[in-house]
Amino acid sequence: MKSKLKILVVFVVMFCASFIPESNHELFGDWKCKGAIVTYDKNDNRFIAGCKYVGYNSHNPTWHWGTRHWIWLLAGVTFSIWTIVDVIIEIDKKAK
Repeated sequence: MKSKLKILVVFVVMFCASFIPESNHELFGDWKCKGAIVTYDKNDNRFIAGCKYVGYNSHNPTWHWGTRHWIWLLAGVTFSIWTIVDVIIEIDKKAK
């Protein structure tokens, strides 16, 4: 039961932490674009007007993640995996 509680707490913390970047775009280095439109001419040449961050796709105005946002995600995933591995090791030790 203790192991399940630990995993539940990790997911609750991650859920709550997911709201922080949404209200602090500047802190995370996020930036808002105006969107992008991909068009083709009669010779099938591609033209991208607007934001080129996403690549070759058209998209509506949106927030793009900054470097600190990606670090936040990596830290959360790392913490979650680390905790789950610790729980598995703890269960394995009790089973022996």
